[in-house]
Amino acid sequence: MLHQEIAAKGYRGHYQRVKMALASLRRGLPINTPREQPPSPRHVAGWITAAPARRGLHATEQLQRLLERCPELNRTHDLVRQFTAMLDARDAAQLLVV
Repeated sequence: MLHQEIAAKGYRGHYQRVKMALASLRRGLPINTPREQPPSPRHVAGWITAAPARRGLHATEQLQRLLERCPELNRTHDLVRQFTAMLDARDAAQLLVV
């Protein structure tokens, strides 16, 4: 209904845009507030496996927020960093520890 009214006044946007804007208003959120999309699993895996020096500031901040909120992911990150350090040092002795 609203979409039809504003389309009659010249709005060329899609019905779905109007629906999403109204959903935000109903929840008490401002329409113009951009919401950050969650990172894809592929991005997160890339951030975890990349050397910290090779990550950008934005990626580092996003990863830090994720690690603070997810203890399992934080543990995974720690293990990957330890494994990377072993590879860099060419020291497989820790792999033999049971």
